[in-house]
Amino acid sequence: YFSAYSDGYVFGTGNRGDNFYSKLGELTKLFGEGIIKPQTSLTYNPKDDKLDIAAWITFLDGQPSKVICFGQCKTGTSWHNQIEQLRSDSFIRKWFSQTPALIPINTFLITDIIHTRDFYNRGINRLLFDRCRLMNFAKNLSDKIWYDDMVKWTKGVLKLCNINPTEVSVHT
Repeated sequence: YFSAYSDGYVFGTGNRGDNFYSKLGELTKLFGEGIIKPQTSLTYNPKDDKLDIAAWITFLDGQPSKVICFGQCKTGTSWHNQIEQLRSDSFIRKWFSQTPALIPINTFLITDIIHTRDFYNRGINRLLFDRCRLMNFAKNLSDKIWYDDMVKWTKGVLKLCNINPTEVSVHT
């Protein structure tokens, strides 16, 4: 979605790497903005604090004030009550002593399809990617073994949601 000029980082618990603070430090180093607060002894483990992925576009000048997205990802169909869990502004205030110049855009990504009549209300205060939007920007998938199954599944869900699959196009 952000083009070939973007960078990204898998932050969530699916990334079994370092602990929360080291991942946070690596993330700020990669996008080159913000200073994280000193590590404290917490009585809980924040794991990923609902941040699964981050994406950003860095300008050639390397200056701050870049577009950054913080995303939460959900698979399956049990995402409805979790769409408000990640709040980029709260995440930044909680973990950063100096924030990036622009607060990251709150992004929510799901493998389900959101019905047309619900999209506006679900999309308020976040950049929303459902299955159709994710596939809209997928590149070079037609050579994958699972591509035909993915197309069948997507068309089936579109039909179930009364969305005409012929109206959906994929940009490569």
